[in-house]
Amino acid sequence: MISQTSTMGFLSDVACCGLGGPENVCHDHSPIAARLGRNMNKFHRKIGVTQAVEKSVHPNGRSQRRPILVFDVMDTIVMDPFYTVVPQFFGMTMEELFKVKHPQSWLLFERGLIDEKQMMDNFFSDGRDFDKAGLLKTMCENYDYVANMEQLLKRLKAAGYEMHTCSNYPSWYKLIENKLNLSSCVQWTFVSCDGPMKGLRKPDVEAYNTMVESLGANPEDVILVDDREVNVTGASKAGIDGIWFKSAQELEVEFKRRGLTY
Repeated sequence: MISQTSTMGFLSDVACCGLGGPENVCHDHSPIAARLGRNMNKFHRKIGVTQAVEKSVHPNGRSQRRPILVFDVMDTIVMDPFYTVVPQFFGMTMEELFKVKHPQSWLLFERGLIDEKQMMDNFFSDGRDFDKAGLLKTMCENYDYVANMEQLLKRLKAAGYEMHTCSNYPSWYKLIENKLNLSSCVQWTFVSCDGPMKGLRKPDVEAYNTMVESLGANPEDVILVDDREVNVTGASKAGIDGIWFKSAQELEVEFKRRGLTY
């Protein structure tokens, strides 16, 4: 950044010579005027570069500060094994599993209101026993990045974007971190089981308000990326720009439409 003191001093020197800007330089061919003209041109180029770094262009044509990027995790950054390998683990279809699964235990686990053991003991409505270690191992083995998302996050990180999670997920997010090292690009800031968002879940408006307040930002400074339309709609109601995630390629189109460069 150019300091206000150095900028004002330079402009004062220019004003003393009667040079209000580059368009006036050619009226005097003296060495001093020529040097001041070159400096003024450099000054304007430097200002333009600084503004380009700090601001991007929104689709409505207005310039804005570089946004804070907030990502859902499951099926946005990381593939969620629950809907694929877990029914197979129990030898059931998803429909069959939901008929016998406890309706509240997972949600309470996500909110951080019960621990892993309590959730496992009450996974099924009838309290039946099962291979708990085997289920956990199966989940861990199948955590992986959604196609092309790891590469995209690394590019955004290299470009200097501030990035956070906003995930409805239990303490098993630590298993994801241990395997994929997601925090190398995205901070695990907002998770429904922990931290400032503990006990809150998207699309509750309080979850979004807490997120914005914790970031010290205005809603319009934030972009939320989520694979669930209901969560994107909830974000929009809270004044946050939401992108409905479908693939890394489509996400890049949406980012570029909003003026993001990386």
